[in-house]
Amino acid sequence: MTELNDISPDLKEQRIENWFTELVGALRTDQIKINNGIIEPEKEDFYDKMIFGGFEEMVLKQQEVSSKFYIAKMLNDYFTEFTKRKAKPLRLGLDLSNSKILVWAEIKMDDEDTEDALILTEAAVNSTYSQHGFLISSTIVEDCDALLLPRHYKEVDLSATESL
Repeated sequence: MTELNDISPDLKEQRIENWFTELVGALRTDQIKINNGIIEPEKEDFYDKMIFGGFEEMVLKQQEVSSKFYIAKMLNDYFTEFTKRKAKPLRLGLDLSNSKILVWAEIKMDDEDTEDALILTEAAVNSTYSQHGFLISSTIVEDCDALLLPRHYKEVDLSATESL
């Protein structure tokens, strides 16, 4: 992408003019399609919300789509990093929300290598996604603590992570 500072004032002005001309042209084309009942259903829904007050609904839907996108990417990156660091917890549970992933991991007593791997896995993912308002928060317990996986967590089949 060209840096804005590298563009001459004349070229910048021309690009702005072209962009607005294309935008207005696209809007006029969509207006004609709406008036003639031939607009695509998705676009019709978009314009209905913009024109008749469903903007908040649109923003909420976009937030939902964004959350699903980032949570899915975070999970992928988490398990990639988890495998790379050779994390070997005994049990692993996840609880997903709109903006964070809670991790519950049970490790062997005094297994510092696995504890470090889990902490560094969390840190690596958070360094990428925290700037977007998404994070991972881990709870690490040892098997001697004899704690049950909290009910709101879903246990992960760790054998599936071996193939990553």
